[in-house]
Amino acid sequence: EVASFSRACSLVSVLFGHLGIAFKFAEKDYVAKVKDLTVASKDIATLQSLVEHDVKNNYVKDVSSHSCNLLRVKRGLDMVRVLFHTILIADDKSLRDCASIAYQQVFVPYHSFPI
Repeated sequence: EVASFSRACSLVSVLFGHLGIAFKFAEKDYVAKVKDLTVASKDIATLQSLVEHDVKNNYVKDVSSHSCNLLRVKRGLDMVRVLFHTILIADDKSLRDCASIAYQQVFVPYHSFPI
């Protein structure tokens, strides 16, 4: 369900706030995308129907579409997953170092500019 997914994702957003000023944009972007999914959940029940709706209406490539926002939220969750994995295996790395590694692995392939 879109509603329960967006609720769960909103709980993760607090983590971005602890990654320092370099991740402030990522935090704001993530929160905005989750908010969009929360609003969409009032009219669209499942993640599958959300994507199907955007495909049917040719919205998929629109950067403000629900499916595009879903993709960005997924990447944010991937970053958190890689961050925790890096923390677990890192012996002497700081949180900032681990966050930079996670950013490099998850976001750099999709960004044409460094952040």
